[in-house]
Amino acid sequence: MSEKVRIGIVGLNLGQWHVETIAEMDDAMVAAVAENNPSRLGQPLEDYARSIGARAYTDGIEMMEREELDAVNLWA
Repeated sequence: MSEKVRIGIVGLNLGQWHVETIAEMDDAMVAAVAENNPSRLGQPLEDYARSIGARAYTDGIEMMEREELDAVNLWA
């Protein structure tokens, strides 16, 4: 079996729908999320990221620099 495509999501207002959709895919995973206004989540960003098996960032550029991603979904 090949490795999953590692995706980063920037902007979780609309991006949460994409997180849920990617979670249903066998060949992709959300590896990291970035949200510059975490209060809109209704829970701490780190808790949200941990619940989906991803790392959390408040800066999308920092996320892209630090993570080994195959794709980025931008909703910022």
